[in-house]
Amino acid sequence: MNQASNQLELLNAASSYYSMVARLALVEADIPFYNHMLDIHFAKQQLSDRYRELNPQMTVPTLRAENLLLTSSKDILQWAACQAGASWMDSDISLTLLINELVSNHYLISIEDLTFGKWLSSNKLLAFVFPRMLASTVTRLENQLESVDSLSPVDIIALKNKAQLNRSRLAYFTEGSQKQKLEDMRLKWSNYLHTIPLIESNQFIFGDRFSSIDVVLAVLFARLTMINETSLIDRPDLQNWWGRVQLRGSLRVADLWMRMQRRRLLLTAWKARNTVIN
Repeated sequence: MNQASNQLELLNAASSYYSMVARLALVEADIPFYNHMLDIHFAKQQLSDRYRELNPQMTVPTLRAENLLLTSSKDILQWAACQAGASWMDSDISLTLLINELVSNHYLISIEDLTFGKWLSSNKLLAFVFPRMLASTVTRLENQLESVDSLSPVDIIALKNKAQLNRSRLAYFTEGSQKQKLEDMRLKWSNYLHTIPLIESNQFIFGDRFSSIDVVLAVLFARLTMINETSLIDRPDLQNWWGRVQLRGSLRVADLWMRMQRRRLLLTAWKARNTVIN
């Protein structure tokens, strides 16, 4: 797809959970977009000066067009729901508050803590490498802060916040009982899934149309599948819903990862680092 100046551009990463939320939201809302992949693992393009100008949080995804700039998957999801109109259940004002609450509560729980907690507990090499990658990121951010004379106050705050976030993540994955933390994360996600209303047969969560919470749960279940944590999906209605949703072509178009694809991870990272963030 060739990028036009007035075309929606989604800056994201192939394996990123929140990028998948944005991609699926746009696909399900039938919104065309240019898929601009970034390398967030090796080249760490999200930490570049140009990307920070667009998204001070230095996270993916970011959605932009001539008169639009959204810097979180939650905002992109909400915008897509508005664009989808009556084709999504979000348009039913009697459901708006409940859908928004379920989506917001999803964002209160860290999927990355569950993901990496699971991987670090079962992969000694990753358990050795990952903390060092986080420490390297902190060092890189601190080095960027040393050029304080050329940074704006907004840049300084953004870099300090990002460095502190990575310090916190480093502490989380290196201090205390990792086994207990993993169990705590499992419990949080299990409790969350039990707040989802009972789903009727052959329906989506709130009826015969998709909604924001269907988007979020589809990505969540894809991640639980990828990290072998589908035992958390212990309700038959949720299992049946997931079986139906997997038949939708949108999951393929949006490139939801249900298994770790190491070769694709390296390939997309290699291609991404050769693209320019304008």
